[in-house]
Amino acid sequence: MMQTIREHAQGIIAWTIVGLIIISFALFGLESYLSGTSRVDVATVDGVEISERSFIEEYQRQQERLQTMLGANYRPELIDEAAMKRRVLDGMIDRTLLSIVLEDEGFRAAPQQVAAVVRSMEVFRGEDGQFSRERYEQMLGYRGYNPETFEKDVGRDVTAGQLVDGIALSGFVTPAELNRRRELLQQERDVGIVRVPVASYLKDVQVSDQEIKDYFDQNQAQFTTPERVSVRYIELDINEVAGQIEISDDEIAHYYETNIAKFTEGREERRVRHILITIDEQTDAEQAKQQAAELLERVRAGESFSELAKAYSKDPGSAANGGDLDYFTRGVMDKAFEDAAFSLAAGEVSEPVRTHFGYHLLKVEDIRPAKIKPLDEVREQVKHDAQLQKAELRFYEQANRMTTLAYENSGSLDVVAQDLGLEIKESELFTRAGGVGVASSADVRGAAFSDDVLTHGLNSDPIELETNHYVVVRLNEHRPAEPQQLDQVQDRIRHELSQTKARELARQAADELVARVREGGDPEALARDNDRLNWQRPGFVGRTPTPEAGLSAPVLRTAFRLPRPQGTQPSVDVQMQPNGDAAVVVVYAVRSPESGSESATTPEAARSVGQSEYAAFVAETRRNADVNIYLSTQDTP
Repeated sequence: MMQTIREHAQGIIAWTIVGLIIISFALFGLESYLSGTSRVDVATVDGVEISERSFIEEYQRQQERLQTMLGANYRPELIDEAAMKRRVLDGMIDRTLLSIVLEDEGFRAAPQQVAAVVRSMEVFRGEDGQFSRERYEQMLGYRGYNPETFEKDVGRDVTAGQLVDGIALSGFVTPAELNRRRELLQQERDVGIVRVPVASYLKDVQVSDQEIKDYFDQNQAQFTTPERVSVRYIELDINEVAGQIEISDDEIAHYYETNIAKFTEGREERRVRHILITIDEQTDAEQAKQQAAELLERVRAGESFSELAKAYSKDPGSAANGGDLDYFTRGVMDKAFEDAAFSLAAGEVSEPVRTHFGYHLLKVEDIRPAKIKPLDEVREQVKHDAQLQKAELRFYEQANRMTTLAYENSGSLDVVAQDLGLEIKESELFTRAGGVGVASSADVRGAAFSDDVLTHGLNSDPIELETNHYVVVRLNEHRPAEPQQLDQVQDRIRHELSQTKARELARQAADELVARVREGGDPEALARDNDRLNWQRPGFVGRTPTPEAGLSAPVLRTAFRLPRPQGTQPSVDVQMQPNGDAAVVVVYAVRSPESGSESATTPEAARSVGQSEYAAFVAETRRNADVNIYLSTQDTP
């Protein structure tokens, strides 16, 4: 629940700078890593401890984000865990440094700022759409927070934003720098590529049984079945609570009537003509109002509104068309104009209406009403929504009771299940890296492998799977990691060694080709003489990958990193692909943009400079700080 609250907080006060994302303190809560209860620290920053517990929680959150982002393409076995753990720890260190700077420099958030942020969060709004103090305290209290603690976290967000904005938004560029930036960003290069596929060398490699055994013996740690667990769990879902609530026909009708906008398709549109009498140097406000009143009398006397608009309206966009503004909805026009337009019946003409343009007469020509779905058509949805509304209080009461009972009866789920009428379920076996069903949640996996659950056999705290959907888990089965036998992994080792040898051959072929090109050889001719090689000549390309060029970002980076060609001699180098293929990148010519073309405005370039200055500020702050890291990147949370 607190994550939901904090995500709303982040949405209100987060700062997003291109190429740099500062994760909001309130998303995780500084309390979780500045005052962790674990006795083991993974790092200290100027004496401030980063606990192992807070690090594991953050690492699991990052895994879950990655899984959400990649979806079905998520492959935990392909993730470099050591690199990911170091990135997570670096981020925590940087955020801790930032909090120390905020404290030392005396940054403070005004109470009015904090109040405005809190009151703007949707999660704290009542049925009327306004901030509800009762709902605010109820939702914070459920997770053991009080308003003072939460508002302190929000205040840290606000002050952090002040520091970031103070640096990142103060960047500036000179015209010469902007011109140089334009030249670099819009530069084009005439590129050719010789691709050396690793697959074409696989048939040339042999892997002996002895090589497989040697590799197995030297890399025993790679060949173990991962530690796995399964859990017993109970879940509390507001949708199931809602399904148990009886709703009468009168309640369904009342909910439908009070929430009619939810069951309305489109928006009401009105076609309006108007006559505008502007207020300017020749016509003051009183004169404009008087002219509008006189024209209104003429309309009422029977003269054509359209003809009067053509003759007298000062709106250059509509006067020639008889003042016709076509159809529009609310939210488009000046508020006073709009209020008048939507208060009239079709065919009616307004009194003179004042806007900042002057005085208007309005005539509503036609009304296209929004389509309201009849109750019979949406009855099931209305019933479900009404049930959810009534279920909310009951759900939070049950969630509080589930928390209390799970804690007081930490050695079993039976009491909680019986008291709340919930079913105890069992998961399949899963690892720290992934699972199915309830174990697809990184938070569930983190709880299952925690000391409380795995070692001490206790119930977990309630875990939020999604909004208003919680589970409590306890250990069901634990299978420690076990070494695999050679016959179980020999095919995998043979494949890996074959790929390694083939990659080496591909790299050797690419290096030999580079040497021959530097000696004056024609890369296109050399590629055509070797049926293992593929030649591609996209010609002039920019820095950004395009489908037409068919070049990956790494290949383009290599092309633009190479020095300018000298005379007729191209620049050339090798770029290794993630799949093991080698690419020989050849640059024949460099073309600068035409004078006067633009790639970025001065504000855009200044923002880029501001990003760099903020990154430099963080790096310099870290260099001057006393940072001690105790975590080994080989340790797995």
